[in-house]
Amino acid sequence: MLESRAAETTSRSSTTHFSAEARAISRILEKFPASAPVISTSTVMLPAGRAPEVAVLAATLAGQIRYSGLFYESHLRQWLVGQHDQQALMKEPQNRPVAPSATGARLPLGAGGQEPLMLATRERAAVPSGDSTSPQTQSGNAASMSPAQDDLQSILRHQLELMTHSLVRWEGFLTPQVPVHWEIEQGPETAIDDNESSRVWRSRLKLSLPELGPVDLEVSLQNKTISINGSVEGPYLAWMTIQGRHLDERMAGAGLQLAALHFSPQNRDGHGEEAI
Repeated sequence: MLESRAAETTSRSSTTHFSAEARAISRILEKFPASAPVISTSTVMLPAGRAPEVAVLAATLAGQIRYSGLFYESHLRQWLVGQHDQQALMKEPQNRPVAPSATGARLPLGAGGQEPLMLATRERAAVPSGDSTSPQTQSGNAASMSPAQDDLQSILRHQLELMTHSLVRWEGFLTPQVPVHWEIEQGPETAIDDNESSRVWRSRLKLSLPELGPVDLEVSLQNKTISINGSVEGPYLAWMTIQGRHLDERMAGAGLQLAALHFSPQNRDGHGEEAI
């Protein structure tokens, strides 16, 4: 009898209890387990028939990252102390209106009649603090989530990834016919001397241009010193190398020093796919 009670007590005491927040995070990680999180948009950077303007293109790309929702909490904190514009804050996914749920219930309106997606996600993610929630109930809750709420949970997964690896991925279109994959990575700080340190920023760009075919670029920036490595198909290698020499003056005009510029030919493996 004593042994039975002791075993029962030990079993109860070893049971792990997770908070509602921990269970919500666990469900997000289970729902988006393998594929790397990506900011995806159908926005076209250069509409057809319009000549490219460097300043406009740079501002558009910066806006795609700034208003992606990845930094919403930071922007919200800045807004609370008067350091961030409210209209800019409302452009982020967390503040876009959400459609009614599968049950027909609508969420409470936020300020200005908006229905922040953050509220929707929190309502879906919240579960009773006890252990009475069954797997069937959890599965039903996940199935009833709207596509908009799925998008927001994907953003949250991306935020969780950023906490361990400072890498942002973005996919969109340079023109309607030219898809682009862009990665931005923040490297660790490295000591320059006893009183100064610096950080390397890396940007990787993959696109396929109508005249040049597949083009891969990797740009590294540290203390206003920039290095560029790229790869193109063999027939266009000489042309890209010659054109790249004009970058020195452009970089100097932007206050940057071009330390290295190198293009290499792309190879193809036995399956006909590019191996960079």
